[in-house]
This record gives sequence, C-alpha cells and structure tokens, in this order.
Amino acid sequence: MTEIDRTHAALDHLLVPLLSHAGDYSVNVIEGKSVVIVEVSVHAEDFVYLNGDQGTEGTESLFQSLQRLVSVTSKERKMSLDLLEVAA
Repeated sequence: MTEIDRTHAALDHLLVPLLSHAGDYSVNVIEGKSVVIVEVSVHAEDFVYLNGDQGTEGTESLFQSLQRLVSVTSKERKMSLDLLEVAA
C-alpha cells in the first residue's frame, strides 16, 4: 500500500463518519515530483462544519487539524490537503 493509498484510507476513516452528506464526499489526488496535493470535496454544509468558526482567534478547525496530521505523517513527498466545497 502506497503512502497516498494510506492517506486516502485514513481520510475516509476519519471524515466519512462526521459528514452529513457523505455521498458528496470525494478525494482527488494530484501528484507532482516533490509534492502531492490531496483535494477533499464535500457538501456545502459539511464544508462549513469542517472549517469551524474561522472568525474566532486562537481556534483551529477540524480540517486544519487534519492538514497538520497529513503534513507531519507524509514521508516520501510533501503532502498538501485542500478542502473544496461541492455546489449544492
């Protein structure tokens, strides 16, 4: 199992149970030589939930925590996690 497969499986395991609209959840991986971009697409309501209250200083959203987790666990190449909102 590759690092990308492990990351995809971990995101499925961590995110799907939290989503109200799991049917709109998808992951797209874009591979470069030195970086891997993982795009996570979710329904608009789930997008708001995962981003949390961005206006509150000193708080970290759930998605920011996942970004940090993916970043520090990547070994072969730098991994970037992006959250995209699916049009309702």
